[in-house]
Amino acid sequence: MRTSYIIRITIFITIGLGLSGLAAPYSNQNLYAAAVEPNRYDVNVPYRKIPPMSGTNLYNIPPEKLFSPSTSELFYEKAFEISQRSDITDSQAQQSIIFLDAAMELDSSAGLATADMLRIMSRPGPERHLQKLYETFIKYTDKNADMVIADSAAKYLLNQLDSRIQRETLLRRMIQDIGESNLSVRSELAAVLGLLYAEKADNKNAIMVMATAYNWNRYNQLAFEKLLELAPDQIGPALKIQYLRFKIRVNPFDPGTALSLA
Repeated sequence: MRTSYIIRITIFITIGLGLSGLAAPYSNQNLYAAAVEPNRYDVNVPYRKIPPMSGTNLYNIPPEKLFSPSTSELFYEKAFEISQRSDITDSQAQQSIIFLDAAMELDSSAGLATADMLRIMSRPGPERHLQKLYETFIKYTDKNADMVIADSAAKYLLNQLDSRIQRETLLRRMIQDIGESNLSVRSELAAVLGLLYAEKADNKNAIMVMATAYNWNRYNQLAFEKLLELAPDQIGPALKIQYLRFKIRVNPFDPGTALSLA
């Protein structure tokens, strides 16, 4: 039984390392099928359901999943060693991704592996793994997610798209898929979506989305200040005072906020 398990692990590693030189990067078009060719939608419903993204996964999950936290840790340590090199090449980054992927397959609770996967796949370079990056981003973005890492991955994904309509569609998809897992990240994405609406003078949707973003996270200064700009008559004194109190909690030494609150 143990011999069979070791053989299966060895095959898994061998296939993974083989893919490091042969696997083609995910295509932009496959990842963003819903974004590149969106269905018709009503702009007055910014949070409509987006159909699931199409595209081919690198491999299918086997019927019987392996589980080995100790082996997962070994894969993670190897990937971490590679990823920390100051002169890391694209080929080495690919190898690190494969080790991290193996670590997460063998132990789904490997949170550090997920975070490092996002860091590596969000780095500039010719190799793009957009489908895997999107899936890892959604998986990583729970209540314990590091905002800096999540924000970097989201920006990288958005920057791969060519048009506003594609970015709007992807943002709505991200907001939908994150759900209640992390309202802070969800709020930041909604604020970006609101800015895209404001840029094309769709103030109705911009106000709606910015209000939603602020409701999800009362520390979202961008959302509130854009609301003040777009709908100053709808922001009462009580809401302004509440906002200033949240703002001063973030930066107690901001003299401007303190004076406004006095």
